[in-house]
Amino acid sequence: MEHVTYTDLRQNLARYLNEAADSRAPMLVTRQGGKRSVVILSADELAGWWPRRIHGEHRLVYRIAGRPGTDQHLKIAACRYYY
Repeated sequence: MEHVTYTDLRQNLARYLNEAADSRAPMLVTRQGGKRSVVILSADELAGWWPRRIHGEHRLVYRIAGRPGTDQHLKIAACRYYY
């Protein structure tokens, strides 16, 4: 996964958004001061992901990938702090 600093993202926002949309690969944005990182993901790649409540504030975000009946597997994007 490519990663970029918040400062670099802010200075080159259009370029990074185009790159995320074109490559359909997630991009990790790191921030200073102990703030949690965030991920930029194209809308096309986000399609098919489903959230399920684990409890309270925590969610499991997942999708089933692969061809039905042959090589299906579960991809997990997040296990907490969804909302």
